[in-house]
Amino acid sequence: MIDFIKNLFSSHLSEKEKYIYAHIGKIALWLFPILVVLLSTAQIWFHSSTLRLLTLFCGGAFLVLFLLSLFFSLKYKE
Repeated sequence: MIDFIKNLFSSHLSEKEKYIYAHIGKIALWLFPILVVLLSTAQIWFHSSTLRLLTLFCGGAFLVLFLLSLFFSLKYKE
């Protein structure tokens, strides 16, 4: 199953695309935690349910990106 997922994500990508996606992932891994902190602070100040949903969405997106980056870093370490 893990080999299937590895092949699904990387078999059709060129080296240039992998390089670009790796940099986009690095930027996102720095951006999402900052965004979650800012949204959490704004949520405390304004008591908005919309901000609460945005905070949950950004936190979930960060978690997914973090797990994918961990997966790919382990894959290319081998």
